[in-house]
Amino acid sequence: MSEGGVDSSTAADVRKAFDLVSGGIREATQRKLTEYAIRARSESVETLGVPQSWQKEVRARAAAIARLQEQDRAMVWTAIQAEVPTASTSFDPKAFEYAWRILMGEDTNQVLQGLNNFAQNRVKTYIDAITRWAVEGAAGQQR
Repeated sequence: MSEGGVDSSTAADVRKAFDLVSGGIREATQRKLTEYAIRARSESVETLGVPQSWQKEVRARAAAIARLQEQDRAMVWTAIQAEVPTASTSFDPKAFEYAWRILMGEDTNQVLQGLNNFAQNRVKTYIDAITRWAVEGAAGQQR
């Protein structure tokens, strides 16, 4: 026991649990922002029901996604490989392709139709990684 009567291993466990939960919340928030950005291609941000505090970020993500070009595909795939841990050597390239198609404007529900939860989550992981790459690239160009 430490001075305050709190076992240091208990404090470490509480900290680990907090980090895990806050990381999950952060990831869920990022996914929701990306989902709104994809929908913003066909709808106004104001009509999406996006919280006021998120509107600027949603617009920035939508603009970054819109700047992606077909010729960027191979470069993006290479760039995000180090960022996205491989879950399946056979499916990950397909997940990337599905994510790319969604970001290029294909209907999300049609692209994901028939995929199990694991596959859909991999596609969403790649959507997030591609979006993050696009946003970071756009931020670098604005500097």
